[in-house]
Amino acid sequence: MSTPIFEDERFVLLEPHAVLIAKSTPIPGVISGLYEALGGEYRERHDEIDSPAPTMEFAGRVCYEAFASKNEKTDSHEGYLRNIAEQNHGSVFEHSSFSFFFSGISRADSHEIVRHRHFSFSQKSQRYVLNSTPYEISLHPTLFESAEDPQDLYFFADRAADDFESAQTEYEALRNLGYSRKQAAEAARLYLPNAAAVNIVVTGNVRSWMEFVSKRHHPSADASLQHLAGLVYDILKEELPEVFSEEARAIWDWQFSQGGVQNDV
Repeated sequence: MSTPIFEDERFVLLEPHAVLIAKSTPIPGVISGLYEALGGEYRERHDEIDSPAPTMEFAGRVCYEAFASKNEKTDSHEGYLRNIAEQNHGSVFEHSSFSFFFSGISRADSHEIVRHRHFSFSQKSQRYVLNSTPYEISLHPTLFESAEDPQDLYFFADRAADDFESAQTEYEALRNLGYSRKQAAEAARLYLPNAAAVNIVVTGNVRSWMEFVSKRHHPSADASLQHLAGLVYDILKEELPEVFSEEARAIWDWQFSQGGVQNDV
């Protein structure tokens, strides 16, 4: 969960956090059995069940019926997936997925994330989940950078807390007029700031995470998303180095990365 940076009675300022909660891995014994049935040669890596790599390698070999490992350069997960990346055969990376839980990110951050339309999302609803003190707030990294002392950050967060209170005031007024809890909340949430902290579960296939890392872990991306994408990338490098190591990333990064905004001064 997110770590509070500081808090008082009105608000708590949260730090963005990323947790890997699920990944797709092979069913034990199935892939190695298929290699045998299809005339392939057994390799110990075919029985790995803690990594998505066997699934993606098998999917790639199905395309060419290349079940016998005759090429030393591709006779490993790393070598085979490197070759796939060099050929821009991106669909192979769509057969495995990762799910992350992001907490302590701002509503503005989540609007950036949901633009990645190949992902699946489940996000905290501001329509059904009412906010109460201390209000959870997530500030942009530039505000931290520009703050000359901690009191400046307190000022930023305090102003966001005012917006939460405006939403609460509107909610109570609508309830007093006879509107249901849901009706009042869905109207009052319009007062909530983009700095409102939210939680969201994001699931995507490996190719989608490659694109996310490339576009968001990049100097041209929003500074807040750069930080979050950096957290994701650090996890994926450990989970699937065959695709996300710095060496492997250098092969495919150019396919997705974005350019900087022109004349942005």
